[in-house]
Amino acid sequence: MESPAPAEKWVNKVFDEVFKLKKYPESGRIVNELEINEICEQIYGNYRIIYKIMKKSIIIYIISALALKIFIVTYYLYYIQ
Repeated sequence: MESPAPAEKWVNKVFDEVFKLKKYPESGRIVNELEINEICEQIYGNYRIIYKIMKKSIIIYIISALALKIFIVTYYLYYIQ
């Protein structure tokens, strides 16, 4: 079996970080530019995962390089227990 392409590995690692937010939604820090308590960021390598904490879900808004936006996503991660 061949190993995944580098881009696929990167996406998998980023989403591993995103899924960690399901268990630890408050592990990120408040986004300095916004200063809104519910909007946080998690740093992964040279990338920022910006998300909003809601009552029973997390909305992932942007995954971007620290200096350049790579792509914008709207992704709902539910952590209802």
